[in-house]
Parts: sequence; structure tokens; C-alpha cells
Amino acid sequence: MMANTRGPRQHSRRLISTVVTSTLLYAAPIWSEAMLVASYSRQCRTVYRRCALRISSCFCTVSEEAALVVAGSIPIDLLAAERRTGNSGSRTQRSTTVARWQARWDNASTGRWTHRLIPDLDQWIHRRHGFKHEADPSCDYCGGASVADAEHAFFECPLFRAEREAAEATTNRRLTPETIIGCMLETPSNWDAVTDMAATVMRELRRREQTRRIEGLR
Repeated sequence: MMANTRGPRQHSRRLISTVVTSTLLYAAPIWSEAMLVASYSRQCRTVYRRCALRISSCFCTVSEEAALVVAGSIPIDLLAAERRTGNSGSRTQRSTTVARWQARWDNASTGRWTHRLIPDLDQWIHRRHGFKHEADPSCDYCGGASVADAEHAFFECPLFRAEREAAEATTNRRLTPETIIGCMLETPSNWDAVTDMAATVMRELRRREQTRRIEGLR
């Protein structure tokens, strides 16, 4: 869905990738322990690595560890384990997950050059520019109880209810992380409806972010 060069900008690549991640993590609390078995986790990791390469526009020779770090994508097995806790996305649980990722990154056998450049994962993924823009993960529309990730924006946030309903009316499908990709692939009109919704969501999120940034400078 994403060319390695040109094509969508990084924030759009991340948005598309997060939808893929949500699909991969469907029912993760049930099967997350299977990720401890290499033969079971390989397929998920292969798809997830490809998303990381596309987000960061890396060459295919870049190691999985380095690609995930550059893209700011927490390893899929750690995300699956986080879902099992029942506190996925909370600040405390996410800090624990990032700490586990940091320990893995510090001891990885590959990606050593990238580690010299990006030794501190927490500082990298919580920067206020580049791929990510907000230090506070909460949705400014819904309040602190909701994490403002792509799944929330696309499928849950009431701010974009009209856009979701318009896309679902066109596709005649209820859009969920499990159905959205299949829906897009069915017909050109479905594809256009979902991408139009994505474009509208991204424009509004950028506008709201710019407004917050300006207000913060006053």
C-alpha cells in the first residue's frame, strides 16, 4: 500500500500502518503467549517489519530492530503482551513496555549503528516533532481517558462520526480494524471512500494540533 519513497508522508504512513497493527493484534489477549514461539511469531513480525520499513522509508536490508526504532514502532510481541495486561495504552503500562523494548534494544545483536544514533527510545518516540507530534497521548476531544492513536481516531472518536458514517454508507460495510482493508480492496469506490475519510481525519488532526501549538505559544 505504500511505496518506499515518495508517496504518503510519514504521518500518513504511520496512520495506515497502525490500522494494520490493530488487525494483527485482534484478540491478542488470547494468543499473545504464542508469540514466544519463533515459528508462530515469524509471520506477524514479517508483516510488521515491512510496515516499519515503509514508515521510515528504509531499505529492505535494514534490520528489524533498527527499522522498528527509526519508525518508532514498538515490537509486535511487546504490544501483544501489553494487550494481555488489560491496561493497553495506559501511561504506566506503556512506560513498562517501552522499558522492556529499551532493554531489548540495548542488547540487540543488530542495529548497532542505529543504536549509536538513537540510544534512548523514550526520548525518541516522545519527541514533539517528526513522526510524532504530541507528548500527551490523550485525545483532546474525548479527554484523558482515551489514547489518541489511529484506532481511536478512525473507529471510536465521536469527532469523526460523520466521516465514518459517510464512508460506511458508501461501502455498505461497518468499518472496523478487522474489515477495513478487505473493504478497501473490494471496489475502487470503497477504496476512495476510505481514503477520503482518512484524508479528512488527518487534515482535522493536523489543524487541531496546529491550533494547540499556537495557543501554547501565547
